[in-house]
Amino acid sequence: MNSLDCPVCKLPMSSRSYEGKPIEQCSNCLGHWVVKAKLQHVVLTRILRFDAHLAVQLAKTPANRAISMAETSRKLACPTCNVELTPRKFADDTPIVINRCVGCEGTWLDRHELEQVQMIVEAIDDLLRG
Repeated sequence: MNSLDCPVCKLPMSSRSYEGKPIEQCSNCLGHWVVKAKLQHVVLTRILRFDAHLAVQLAKTPANRAISMAETSRKLACPTCNVELTPRKFADDTPIVINRCVGCEGTWLDRHELEQVQMIVEAIDDLLRG
């Protein structure tokens, strides 16, 4: 497979293992490109453990239901099929904005967003399990 270019930096990304699955990462901006099946695996796998302090900080970050103008004005192209990525909230009550491709259903996550998504899913899972 040819290397994919980062939608932000336009530089080639490299493959790295995250939660046991290969995903693409930009060595410049440290963002991640993840295909749908791998994102589902990553979010549901709990090999990595996160500092409880970081999860609390993320939980305390005020969530704005609107997506900022800075996010909507970024024109990012899918590294797989070149369709424009659509910014959307990971969940309405979080500050995390991810960029999805409607063509191939891949997801671009800026630096730290992959970990933040995983922390949120794990925190919800912990709450549900009691």
